[in-house]
Amino acid sequence: LKPQSCELTGWRMVGHVSMKNQRRSLKNVAASRDGEGKLAQEAIVVGAHYDHLGSGGITSLAPWTASIHHGADDNASGTAVLVEVARQLAQTRAQDSRQLLFIAWTAEEAGLVGSEEYCSRPLMPLKSTRAMLNLDMVGRLRQRRLMVFGAETSRAFSPLVNRLSSAYDLT
Repeated sequence: LKPQSCELTGWRMVGHVSMKNQRRSLKNVAASRDGEGKLAQEAIVVGAHYDHLGSGGITSLAPWTASIHHGADDNASGTAVLVEVARQLAQTRAQDSRQLLFIAWTAEEAGLVGSEEYCSRPLMPLKSTRAMLNLDMVGRLRQRRLMVFGAETSRAFSPLVNRLSSAYDLT
């Protein structure tokens, strides 16, 4: 497991790179549910990106192909969960509740463009945002194993993940 690299004497490599900068108009899609009571000026963001890698190539799981990648898991699965969470939470109310922002990001596969744009012009001040849940590739539950990243970003997340994992018999 050590590198096997060596100098290739007598070889010369020549290349040419051509780049074209194209500007496009892209849109995030957002919906909100107002908060109520003491917590109404605080927000929770639930997001998922709606773009995908397209057709194979070096950034895909099948870099040797150029066939279309329809994005069912990355990230139609996340946007489907986003819409369902929004639908269910729209039917609930609490006396004291935070504003809920549901945002489908664009151009995340191109470098987190949509979420970066949101952070530069948020719907609620970022200092009032108490949590953000990102739904990405949630269609990969296999053998009752669920991968959750970022739980360490809040003291409340890890205990919540552990409690729910036990309740639903997930590893």
